[in-house]
Amino acid sequence: MKSLLKICALLCAFNLPATAGQEEERDYFLIYAMPNLVFKYDIEKDEVVATAKTLHGVIHDRTLSDDEKELFFVTAKQAHVEVLDIKKMEFVEDHNFERPDWIIRVDGVREVPGGEKWYVHVDRIRRKLDRFVIEDEQYFHYDRAEREILKEMKELPSAIRRSASISPDGENWMVSRNGITLINPKTLKKIGHVDLSTPRYTGMGSISIRGDDFFNHERLPLIRHMYTMRDPVKRNRTLMGLVDINLETFEVVSLEEWGSANSMWRMFYTRDRKFGFGTKRGERRSQVDGQDPLTTVVTMDLTNGRTVREARIEHRNGLSFSAISPDGSKLYFTGRGHEVAIYDPEGKHLKTVELEGEMDGRPVLIRE
Repeated sequence: MKSLLKICALLCAFNLPATAGQEEERDYFLIYAMPNLVFKYDIEKDEVVATAKTLHGVIHDRTLSDDEKELFFVTAKQAHVEVLDIKKMEFVEDHNFERPDWIIRVDGVREVPGGEKWYVHVDRIRRKLDRFVIEDEQYFHYDRAEREILKEMKELPSAIRRSASISPDGENWMVSRNGITLINPKTLKKIGHVDLSTPRYTGMGSISIRGDDFFNHERLPLIRHMYTMRDPVKRNRTLMGLVDINLETFEVVSLEEWGSANSMWRMFYTRDRKFGFGTKRGERRSQVDGQDPLTTVVTMDLTNGRTVREARIEHRNGLSFSAISPDGSKLYFTGRGHEVAIYDPEGKHLKTVELEGEMDGRPVLIRE
């Protein structure tokens, strides 16, 4: 009898959910509104659940950290960088780049792999007694913890000057130029290169990867991306498909061609990467003769590249297709103004949510 009770207890323990005692992860948008507001927007409920205000007024630029736990905001007439802790919805750091006799304007912050340092792009104006002198732009190599500028540079290091982002594992630079090159962030030396420009068979051209990793960095060192390729025979045609790349052995593992590429603008993926939503080129009607604009949103099956549906959505002037819910059940239109217009994938209007301020930029998707 005691043995039977032990077995039952073990079975019950195994059936307990993995997140017992913890809150289930939820999806949110971060939405910026003029002049200094950040809204945390619950996608399931379609309502604002938290609001933060910057420490120094108007937001000029914002960058999401690589781990998606922080946002870096340029404020104070572009002289400060404030750090927002997304979970707390509080500003936890304030980095001041002001200098006596200078006007320093921060144009952007680029996080260095590891998150301990930044490259800060600045414009500089020297104050003279009788005039202002515009100096050359600079980059500061900045130690975030010590709040110290380690080096001032005219340009970023040549190895990461173009097409550089943080690698999926967060440890290196990844340069997407003629393929994928991993760069050591300390030595700036090449670790390895995946060649995507050399044709793999007759009739194939170079390929360019697009969008996010379909595996959401969960199958490293393997990553999967959509790619596009100019048809080397029919030069006016672009092909598309999926490519799997191993970032440890630096080789293309598999390549699947779908055929002619859909003519769409930027695509939003569902979280399971089964469907993508994009705006069809040439299918957007501007406001003419008092008519509201019309945008065609295409749903694409990301397992085979085929078009599932096209929804022609009429909306207020000043709005544009800017986000989807992670399950693909809702399409969000935002832009000039303070409202969020929500439609289903068929183009039916579901609701409009009113916010407290004028929106600025696209919503940013986060999960916590």
